[in-house]
Amino acid sequence: WSDHSEPFLMPNYHLWDPDRAPPAFLSTDPHSIEINWRVPCHRGSVIVSYDILCSQDFEFADEAKIRHLNIAGDATTLLVDNLKANTVYYFRYRAVNTKGASAWSQTTAGASTSGLPPERPQAPTRLGEMRPFDVSIRWEIPESYNIPVQNYCVRRSLHQDMRDALEVEIGGKAKDGGVAINTDGTVFQAPEPAPGATGGDGAAGSTSACSSPSARRPGFSRGGYALTQLRVKGLFPGMEYFFQVMACNQIGNSPWSPTSQGMKTPAPPPVRCQKPRCLGGNLVDGMRICWPVPEAYGVAITRYDVRVAQHAMMIGETVSTVDGCRWKSCEDGSGRRGEQLVETMMGGCWDPGVSHFYQVRADSA
Repeated sequence: WSDHSEPFLMPNYHLWDPDRAPPAFLSTDPHSIEINWRVPCHRGSVIVSYDILCSQDFEFADEAKIRHLNIAGDATTLLVDNLKANTVYYFRYRAVNTKGASAWSQTTAGASTSGLPPERPQAPTRLGEMRPFDVSIRWEIPESYNIPVQNYCVRRSLHQDMRDALEVEIGGKAKDGGVAINTDGTVFQAPEPAPGATGGDGAAGSTSACSSPSARRPGFSRGGYALTQLRVKGLFPGMEYFFQVMACNQIGNSPWSPTSQGMKTPAPPPVRCQKPRCLGGNLVDGMRICWPVPEAYGVAITRYDVRVAQHAMMIGETVSTVDGCRWKSCEDGSGRRGEQLVETMMGGCWDPGVSHFYQVRADSA
């Protein structure tokens, strides 16, 4: 054999041919994408490393948003981590040998990380003034990783640790459910369906079907469930309530939010008294009347006002505060057995034969 020749070096351009053996992507994780490839022709000089660019921009126009990666030349797999969930990423590559670097490849097709449920929402806060039988709450939209929040679930409890919590039924006509409200406090109105349109529950034009707030809402406008304000109805006056909220997207549900601050409903005035009943009387002692004790929602009734007139329309009535009331359990036929009654004597009556019409009202502390 002859002596060997002088070395012949292949040109160091196009070490990476983008049209041959393109890289493959694998993403089963919300925060990483795995890239693998076949080793390209090194043109007579061993590849020492690979440079990889990663960006959410197909054009790679914003240098500040481009991530630069480098890996050893003997590698054929790279796990790109610390990525955002449910986000499309693009890549460019080049190979480097002892003579220099190849040209950058064309931009790859987009590869997306997998989606995630929404992050845990912040604790809901009170919206507006407290009312005896309902309370309005609001919360911030949590991070949902480019997937719209489809709906929220809300639950309430009388305990800060949320034991015995009840989930609030949203929509429909339930008296103890919740009503989605707009940012100005008005009740959200779902848009009317097109004539002949069929809702998700099979009912034509249905917009009022009740369903669990934890599931998809057939028959409802999705926008109503994605609102971040809710009026929770059916509460009891004078009680302290705690709330939590959970966000849901097409991937799944977030954890329940931290528990809200306690929200105590104010006590309303006592309910309207029932009409008084006459138990008898005479001109000397007056009229003995009674009426059932009204519901006062745990607040003590401080007094009763009674007015009397000779006409059913209470024209020319006389009002007096009753101080000598006594409470009794009805056992003598004056009301339902066991009913708590208030009884008093009303003096200053008119002559026999004149009709007496009485009305009563209660006043609480």
